[in-house]
Amino acid sequence: MKHVTFITVVWGLMLPSIFSFHIQDCGSKAGSFTNVTISSCEGTDPVCVLKKNSSVTLDIYFTTSVTDNNVTAEVHGIIQGLPIPWPLPDPNACHSSGLTCPLQPGNNYHYTATFPVLKSYPRIHLEVKWELKNESGNDVVCALFPVRIM
Repeated sequence: MKHVTFITVVWGLMLPSIFSFHIQDCGSKAGSFTNVTISSCEGTDPVCVLKKNSSVTLDIYFTTSVTDNNVTAEVHGIIQGLPIPWPLPDPNACHSSGLTCPLQPGNNYHYTATFPVLKSYPRIHLEVKWELKNESGNDVVCALFPVRIM
């Protein structure tokens, strides 16, 4: 009985990490993110579900290692390894995304973006690559995460 209880406890501790929503750093060079949250995603979901005909808010908490005078958001949906640009209404992260440029090295910053999930989008599984690039074209932050549009 003790053996079964031990296995049950170990499985219970492992299960959330096996099936939890994972955000991967995909090449941040001029900074690093400390946290990324997406309004429609639960931390225990294996994939972030984006519901059609809704709006979703993404928050990235990060630090930069260099002075960044301009920061631009660049987003791609990656389907079977092919990156497809996902246009944002205002890619300038220094305008309406909570950032005040120039960004200084070592400081903590909070970027936020709200985007529509249009009814016309297909139901699909894909990865989203969200980059914040500085004026040199280097990724201050690069986050990659799995989504399912429903």
